[in-house]
Amino acid sequence: MDVSRLVADALDPVLTARGFAAGQTASPSDDGHDPDQQGATHSGTVIWCAAWWEFQRSYPSLPQASADGIGEDYQCVDLTVTTSGGRIAQIDLEGHSLAESFSALGRHEDARAADLLAGTPAEAVGGPLRELLDRLFETAARTAGP
Repeated sequence: MDVSRLVADALDPVLTARGFAAGQTASPSDDGHDPDQQGATHSGTVIWCAAWWEFQRSYPSLPQASADGIGEDYQCVDLTVTTSGGRIAQIDLEGHSLAESFSALGRHEDARAADLLAGTPAEAVGGPLRELLDRLFETAARTAGP
């Protein structure tokens, strides 16, 4: 089984409800490398994209909503989860880590929890990461922008 697909399936419900398109996956096997002998791919990337103007309107207090050039150049805000060796390697929300995004909202305990996700087995991260993302967007939607 492709670990990127597991991550996408776990996070799609919360992210599509928050204005993102369903996760698009890419794995090393997509680049011509073979998965392991059982056909499992343990590394890869999942990208969810939200329209920048909707993201800015919905989550004005997040730094990604007001970053220079995003609306003009890209028209979308990407959330990217990268896995390596079956573990979470990186979580990036348009150039900011999940921890940085929580810190911008003053949610320092959640920022610490987000930092602890790095290195966690991808199969086990769906619940905690889903809860953190839901909390991030719920808080950002209720908080006035900068």
